[in-house]
Order: sequence, then structure tokens, then C-alpha cells
Amino acid sequence: MTHLTRPTSLSVVLNHPDDLARLPWAAAFARRSRLPLTLMHVVDPLTSREHPDNAEILAQDMLSLAASSALLKGLDVQTHLLEGSSEVVLPEYATANPNSVLMLVGGEHGTFARSLLGRGMDNVIRKLTSPILYLPPGLGGELAMERVVIGFDRSEISRSIVELARSLAASESLQVTVVE
Repeated sequence: MTHLTRPTSLSVVLNHPDDLARLPWAAAFARRSRLPLTLMHVVDPLTSREHPDNAEILAQDMLSLAASSALLKGLDVQTHLLEGSSEVVLPEYATANPNSVLMLVGGEHGTFARSLLGRGMDNVIRKLTSPILYLPPGLGGELAMERVVIGFDRSEISRSIVELARSLAASESLQVTVVE
């Protein structure tokens, strides 16, 4: 049985320059929850338009720029570059970091967004074993969070996530909605 405890970190996948606009959300959540923050980028050498060396350099530059943002001042911030298909590396990361909340940013910018929400077994979210926060495309700066929506499929991991969300929501005055 999988049982999730209180999160010990927040990991945010930033895979496109537009994703940096979601940094205020990540910073606010990390501060409120008193969690260290890991900024990640997934470089897939098979789908990247860049030469692999350039793709890695560009990703490191974007992560360094994000990590040095004034928004993150006072937070414990790490950066992490994942190499490979997001369908493989994100579930592996979640398994290796079971008490990390994974913040995923959706967007209209290509392969990564499609892999997050792909159909059937190609859906990355379906393969994750850690709680996720999904920020939809078009979301502007930070807004007050009022409600958490949880997809519930009656599995043990799903039950554990509901318990975890309710415990976090109690301290944040959030409404938890469970959808079957």
C-alpha cells in the first residue's frame, strides 16, 4: 500500500520560457507550505529541435535565471535537469522522490504539454505516484487558491492523496473537492 506523508519538497517542471510566468505560484506555494523548491527542466534529445549540447545549455540557463529570481529570495532552491522522454523521466523522478509535490505547467507549446495530458497509457499524469499540482495554460500571476480538485479512482494512491490534500487544506483554509 502506498501512503503519502506530509510533502517534503515542491518540484516544478519549467520546460518553456512561458512557464516562468508561473514562478509566482511555485514561490507562494513553497513559502506557505514551508517546502524547499526544485526547479526542473526535461530535455528530450529525440524530440528537441536543438542540438543536444545546445538544448542542455539553454535548459541550464533558463533554470539558473529562474533560480536567481527575486521571487524566490529566501527559499531553499535547487535546479535539476532531467534528460529523456517526459513520459519516462517524470514518473521515475516521482518514484525516487515520493514525498515531493510535483507542479506541472500546461501550455500550448508542444510535445511536453501533449505528453502531460495525452490519451490513455501515454498520459504522464496517469503514471505519477506523487501528488501533483497542475497549472493550466493561460494562467496569469498568482491568485489566491481557494479550492483543490482531486481526481479519485478508488486506488490506494488516490485515497492517500485525498488524505494528504485534506491535511494540507486544513492549514491553508482550502476547500477540497473529490471527483470520481
